Order: sequence, then structure tokens, then C-alpha cells
Amino acid sequence: MRSHDGWVYFASPAKMGIYRIQIGSDGGPQGTPVTVEEGVRPDDFDVAADGSVYFPSGPVLYKVAATGEVTKHADPIQGGPSAVVSANQQWVYWPTRGGDNPQRLMRVAIP
Repeated sequence: MRSHDGWVYFASPAKMGIYRIQIGSDGGPQGTPVTVEEGVRPDDFDVAADGSVYFPSGPVLYKVAATGEVTKHADPIQGGPSAVVSANQQWVYWPTRGGDNPQRLMRVAIP
């Protein structure tokens, strides 16, 4: 779960999607959840300063632009459970799952 620009973003692996709900003036939820992306099973994600959402799913790192456009930001990747956008907004990082191989930290540039 992340908050950005007056919204709380959350993933629902059971519903296979990422959603967001606006934060009301009282700090509680306002309205109903809005779909950011459906049809993929995200584990964890991050939201960039421009409102783009980045998340790994299988061998693909996806980007959902603030406009709703979905692209494969990096394909193929060694998949992992989460993604983090760097403080300087230049990189997306994610850890690999490990398994039989040592776990590694991967990154790809944000153009």
C-alpha cells in the first residue's frame, strides 16, 4: 500500500489488480476504489512522483501511467515480489525471489 497526491493505492492479489481511493478531508476514504490496473497479479508496487505505478509480475516489470496507459517497462526480467522507485525518480528497484539462486537487487532506469 502506498499514498500519493491525496490517494491511497493498494493491491488485491485475490482480485488481480491495483486500485486507489481518494483521501477525504477528514483523513478517511472518500468515494469508492478506482481501478488502476486489473488482470495481473501484483504483489507489491510503488508510485512515482508523476503518478506512474511500477510493479513486477512474472517476467515483466509493468508501468501504469497516471493516464491509465499500461506498458511493459522491462521485459524480460528476473521477477520479484515488489518494486521501489528511487528518491531521485531515476530508477525502479526490485529484489529477485531467490529460490535456488542467491537473491539479488535489480534495477532499471526510468526515462
